[in-house]
Amino acid sequence: MTIREFIDEKTHERYRDITEMPHEEGGFGRLYKAFDTQDDKKEVCIKVIKPNLSKELQMKLWHEEVKALKSYRYRSGIVHLVGEQYEFTREEPYWFLVMEYVHGKRLGSSKYRIELDVEEDRAIRLIFQLCSVIYSIHQHGHYHQDIFPDNIKIQGEKLILLDLGGMREAERRSGTIIFGGEMYSPPEVSPTRLRMKRFRTLRKEKMGSFESADIFSIGAIFYELLMGSTFFENIEQSEQLKEYVYDYHTDPATQKTPKKEYQLAYHIAKRNQQKLYVFLQQYHLPLELCQRFVSTLEVLHPQQRPSIEYLLQFLLPYMLQRMTEAYQRHDWQESLLWGQYVREHFDEIQDEVDHEMLNTNETFPEKVMQHLLSSLSLSIRARLINGICLFQQGQYDMAQQTFLKTKEVLERYEEVWGGQQWNTLFLKVVNNLAACYYKRRQNDEALHLYKSLSTAQGYLGQIINHNSQVCTV
Repeated sequence: MTIREFIDEKTHERYRDITEMPHEEGGFGRLYKAFDTQDDKKEVCIKVIKPNLSKELQMKLWHEEVKALKSYRYRSGIVHLVGEQYEFTREEPYWFLVMEYVHGKRLGSSKYRIELDVEEDRAIRLIFQLCSVIYSIHQHGHYHQDIFPDNIKIQGEKLILLDLGGMREAERRSGTIIFGGEMYSPPEVSPTRLRMKRFRTLRKEKMGSFESADIFSIGAIFYELLMGSTFFENIEQSEQLKEYVYDYHTDPATQKTPKKEYQLAYHIAKRNQQKLYVFLQQYHLPLELCQRFVSTLEVLHPQQRPSIEYLLQFLLPYMLQRMTEAYQRHDWQESLLWGQYVREHFDEIQDEVDHEMLNTNETFPEKVMQHLLSSLSLSIRARLINGICLFQQGQYDMAQQTFLKTKEVLERYEEVWGGQQWNTLFLKVVNNLAACYYKRRQNDEALHLYKSLSTAQGYLGQIINHNSQVCTV
């Protein structure tokens, strides 16, 4: 029985025009595009676990990917499952899962280079989205381990991370590593087969967590987006560094007098790190953010790479800075562009926290609540500017929804935040919300809100009082 015949039989011919996509094949799956006859002929992607794998591995990969995709259904930067998945028995010839079909272009069609031409500002926004997705993955206690251009699709300004099939638990310390992007995986995760036994020991003792490997991949992609060339100049350099990193940590002689080929490979890596640092400085990125991005590409000491939380700690304020600068020069669309993904970052984290708390999984909420609280002021300011930009563009309905959401967030965290800063932001948000009601000819609702702010003092109080009078005219 062919794959198409099996899908027809299993789904009662729900999917039509099933077409293989050989150029988008995943590491463990063959991908097919089809149309869903039960959902307005929406395009879907059917991933069939490769049947030449052992049945145990097929089942394991299917269960792991379905579980992973269900875990991240609140994340806009990750491909989603479509509906409830079909159940399979061991005797059936194929196992498949049905996902949404992601339109757009892949960042690259291989594991060796980026093919899309992306200007610098857009590159920063794309990397921020990638960091946001990886933050969620790491906070769930996983690592992706397969971040390279072929696993990333771009829809205009939107980034979608594909193929969670290789994702693993961060606690796992075995040698079962399947990093496939040779030009984007760090030296310590891809040893030769002969070194696998030594690799396992080193991972436990000296190499730190697997999360740092994802950080290197992010850095390598960012480097190439900005510099126009890969961080590793060729596969040979990557392989030399993979040899060097293990010799360096096990052979004292290698540390003192490394082989010439090791020296050359390492020299090129350090030179490229310096090139990136100079470029980012000329681009006027804050000094600490420059340093964090450069350290993502640390070769010999993986533990020196920043965590994803630490990277976001400097990247988030920069995103807000760019948003604010555009807002101040009345470039509403540019401001919205920088702020959109900051808002989504916090909205989606909050959705994940709420979902996990409902399912009594307290570990994930504990991990991310500190991030939400420490960035609360930044989050509110980004939402406020976002709403004002929409208002200035005449998009009063969307602005109103933004201010309502911002008011909800402020009220939710009043007890743990509070204070003068909370009061000031609350007044600004509600004043703008009332302005949206007025613009949408809901004068009674607007007047009610303005009256609730009647005790406001100073310049902001004057504005609120003036706006209240306008509503009564």
